Amino acid sequence: MSNLIKVHFLHHTTDDVITLEFPRDTVIDTLTGYLYEKGFIEPQKPGYRYLIQDHLCGNKHTLANYLPDDADELTIKVFHIPTIMT
Repeated sequence: MSNLIKVHFLHHTTDDVITLEFPRDTVIDTLTGYLYEKGFIEPQKPGYRYLIQDHLCGNKHTLANYLPDDADELTIKVFHIPTIMT
């Protein structure tokens, strides 16, 4: 089992995909900053939320909370918070 996993992010409106590598213990709440830096999403308030297999991720959870120990890739849908609430 590798500590690094490939994470495929799906954009909430454009269907664009970006793939980045993160340690398994990366906290979900920190992903937004990386996506801002890469220009994948625009900074906005109140921010973004993440779905993995249609499960709304907890901001304080780690990536490891959402995949089996033997998995080395993960797909995450990125959503603007008001989109989820409607």
